[in-house]
Amino acid sequence: MKKTIILLALTITSVLILTGCGFLQKTKSDVANFETVVSNAGLLKATVDESTLPSTIEDYAVYCDTNMTYQVEFYDMSSTTAAENLHNDLIEYVENDTSKNFSTKTSASSLNYAINTYGSGDSYYYICHVEDTVFFAFTEEAGSDEIKAICETLGY
Repeated sequence: MKKTIILLALTITSVLILTGCGFLQKTKSDVANFETVVSNAGLLKATVDESTLPSTIEDYAVYCDTNMTYQVEFYDMSSTTAAENLHNDLIEYVENDTSKNFSTKTSASSLNYAINTYGSGDSYYYICHVEDTVFFAFTEEAGSDEIKAICETLGY
């Protein structure tokens, strides 16, 4: 009985420490920080037809590399629910692309974020929402290392 109580106390303490230290959370970024990170990586701002964007997007930025081999997008949404919905819409968009036969799929989620990745050959997709923001990146050619570096710099 005493060992069970000690084990339970240690487990609860470990969870509280991990949560308090942010291991189960991510710090959200914003469009300005995203633009700084991708500009420093040498990416160029892309033009977007705003009429195609959901009304729940409050701010956004879309960039691509000079060879147009990969694209990264960042959305500041009106709410966490709106971010979760866009995240799910992007997952559906990627998974419904029948031209891709993804050899790898990963997903992770915790207190305030969810991440999904898809890969096949040179194609790579990264979808992440943190609180009320969404980060989406994809490449049809080489570029997954660059995408991963941007994710790491953003903390996404």
